[in-house]
Amino acid sequence: MDEKGAADEKRMRLRYAGTCRSCGADLPAGTDALYERSSKTVSCLSHGATSDANRLPHPEAIDPGVPGASARREFERRRVRREERIRTAHPKLGGFIHAITDDPQSIRSWSAGTIDRLDHVLASDLPSA
Repeated sequence: MDEKGAADEKRMRLRYAGTCRSCGADLPAGTDALYERSSKTVSCLSHGATSDANRLPHPEAIDPGVPGASARREFERRRVRREERIRTAHPKLGGFIHAITDDPQSIRSWSAGTIDRLDHVLASDLPSA
């Protein structure tokens, strides 16, 4: 296969049933196959070499992350931004004003969501009694 042909093919999971253009085998929907864009035909994986770029990612590679991490980042961002606004508006008393006032509800709500999710994660990690 020439370079243009290799770039024209893409490995994909078929949405619809098809027939291999090389051997005529039936390819049911949901099967991994090579799709050729120019001719709009499919072929079995055994009939063409695929590069690493065309391979489908494995579901195991997905990192679920930490529950509440984005809420924690949003809470920190809003809290720091509020403190900077107060210190900029009141250069001499900004630290005092920030220390004696509570965060508004719009900032506290981001913190509460983080704590609830973190408690849930910690509770799920505990061994069953």
